[in-house]
Amino acid sequence: MLNFRRLFLFKPRLFHSAASDEPTKAHSQFKKERLEKLQPQDLSYPNMKPNMKMETFLDTYMYLDRGASSDDTGIDMTGRVHSIRQVGKNLVFIDLHQSDFRVQIKAHKESYGSDFHADLAKIQRGDVIACVNGFPNKTKAGELSLVPKKIHILSPVLKTLATSALSESSFKNRHRHVDLMLNPQVRSMFHSRSKIVQAIRDYLHKKEFIEVETPILDIGASGASADPFKTHHKEMDLDMYLRIATEIRLKECVIGGLEKVFEIGKQFRNEGVDRTHNPEFTSLEFYMAYADYFDIMDMAEDLLSFIAQQTGLGSLSGPTGLIGTQGGKYIVRKNMLLCVPDFEPHKTAAEDQFAPVDFSRTPYPRLDYMQALTSAVGQDLPDPPDLTSQDSLAFLLDLCQKQKVKLGQAQDAPKVLDKLFGHLVEPELQDPTFVINHPACMSALAKEHRSRPGLAERFELYARGLEIMDAQTEQNDPVKQKEAFEKNEYSQLVNERFLNAMEYGMPPCGGLGLGVDRLVMLLTGQPSIRDVILFPAVRPKVNPNKEII
Repeated sequence: MLNFRRLFLFKPRLFHSAASDEPTKAHSQFKKERLEKLQPQDLSYPNMKPNMKMETFLDTYMYLDRGASSDDTGIDMTGRVHSIRQVGKNLVFIDLHQSDFRVQIKAHKESYGSDFHADLAKIQRGDVIACVNGFPNKTKAGELSLVPKKIHILSPVLKTLATSALSESSFKNRHRHVDLMLNPQVRSMFHSRSKIVQAIRDYLHKKEFIEVETPILDIGASGASADPFKTHHKEMDLDMYLRIATEIRLKECVIGGLEKVFEIGKQFRNEGVDRTHNPEFTSLEFYMAYADYFDIMDMAEDLLSFIAQQTGLGSLSGPTGLIGTQGGKYIVRKNMLLCVPDFEPHKTAAEDQFAPVDFSRTPYPRLDYMQALTSAVGQDLPDPPDLTSQDSLAFLLDLCQKQKVKLGQAQDAPKVLDKLFGHLVEPELQDPTFVINHPACMSALAKEHRSRPGLAERFELYARGLEIMDAQTEQNDPVKQKEAFEKNEYSQLVNERFLNAMEYGMPPCGGLGLGVDRLVMLLTGQPSIRDVILFPAVRPKVNPNKEII
């Protein structure tokens, strides 16, 4: 049975007026004409409140017979005008939207009064209005409507609005408010994002983790290999950095006795912008004393299953690409990272298909890093303890040339290995897969493998060729940690404060970092990280008058 409370989701009516649609004008001209048309009282922006929500209205009066009205009066309702259509001289229908609900406003001169024509002539699609002192009526066509005695403009629209859902991605990203206004699917996606984040919190709270907040602005940027954003504090006369990870501060909490701790928060990295990277992004990091990477792997599987169940993203919702179930399997859009017109305009609709991803299967496959890379290149690689030697580096660089791997600025062993793996192995990891036992030279904050020299107790989780999780048994030896910092040549990792904290005694510990934005991409089938961030980083667009538009 249809849910009539969310009727408009089945009958989407965007900003379109069948009878009175104005041609698109330049914003400045439209604004000038609109202001000339409106009276001072129309620009008073009154603060009027509804006394009945649309959801309640639809639930309460859906029982009415066709052509019947209710004796209930005095209903006040607010919302945004999505369409206006005039039927004859004395009858106007308005589609009024409020969040995910729609109610038809039936403005009739007989019920309205002497101001009918003057008031209705002022209303423009996009206006926020209040319909006051109304009563319910079901039309002969069977549409439940509110018949108001007066309509007030609460906030007039002063810019032209599109008459259909937005498709041009740069405009959507610069004007997310318009994207949300026109596209119910976009609003739904951000509702889903909120549920995903809440499910993460619920899971960790059930596991008795404590949520904390660590500094966003700090005297050093550490915990990952990335370029930070730098600023200067005037009062303290100190250079400061936006954090690139929460890892170091959270480990200090573990040292202090908070043995299960997590944070969901923003990270900032001064790096490129593409379909999987944004300079500002959200991550989850948690750390648990007396755990190793095997314990964290088990928790990661359990966490993802819990999120899928709690968010309700467990039923196929069609072409929007929301995760769903098919034969007991969770599914996402196949090759979702290759379907963004901005980046891959040559891709066809035939390549944009669904494929199963089974989140219920545990344990996920565990793929050894060096074994996977060896198999992909088809020849033996240097032994892990020797990977940082000059001979090994020369071998890896030659291998990149043979495999046509673009290195960019990557000229040391860890970066070259990462490029090789990303080119040859990652695209093949479509189902959820743990890649385990990374080379130690790539894992400055991880503990060395207990039985395999040159490797670290670390794993990453991939799905659809996208890395969404990084975890490890944490290094808790301050001497070895300092040596690892110095060997890795990432100066921002050298953190004397953290090393001093470790000397107070850091318990054995396991930790995990999860890219929340990428997880949302996977669960909602969105092709770009910009589609799951409300306000992604985009270059401002400036008109000839040097105004940001």
